[in-house]
Amino acid sequence: MRGLIGLVAVLIVAGAMTASWAPGAALAGDGLRVEKPWARAAINMTRPAAAYLTVINGTGKQVTLTGVSSPEAGMTMIHKMVMDGDVMKMEPAGKIVIAAGKRFVFKPGGYHIMLMHLKQPIKEGDTLDLSVKFSSGKAMEVKVPVLATAATGPKP
Repeated sequence: MRGLIGLVAVLIVAGAMTASWAPGAALAGDGLRVEKPWARAAINMTRPAAAYLTVINGTGKQVTLTGVSSPEAGMTMIHKMVMDGDVMKMEPAGKIVIAAGKRFVFKPGGYHIMLMHLKQPIKEGDTLDLSVKFSSGKAMEVKVPVLATAATGPKP
């Protein structure tokens, strides 16, 4: 009987700990979090897909996001949109430094994660696996829901 009560207590605590997380959210355990992940479906396998998320640095020190990877893509890069005169261009972003207590948002028209050389079609309703990597050697594994090709983000 005590074993059953203990098991129920563990399940209640585990449920309470995960209840506040949105689907796809990830926690590194040291104050780093990834929230609100989502991706746009690819038009076809020859066209890239884009993913977006928010990295929250709840640590007491600056962190550096060094890259991302996904088993669904042959190449995954962080890009940013920049103005060159009157023309909006996309270029590789390199490493992203996130100050202590701050957040970094990947969003359409700004920084985004490009999933290129797709290994399979990425369709609305799918879920992608994404690994977000930091200079500390930590990687956060994130489940990313795929929305429609023209989506502007998840519905609140």
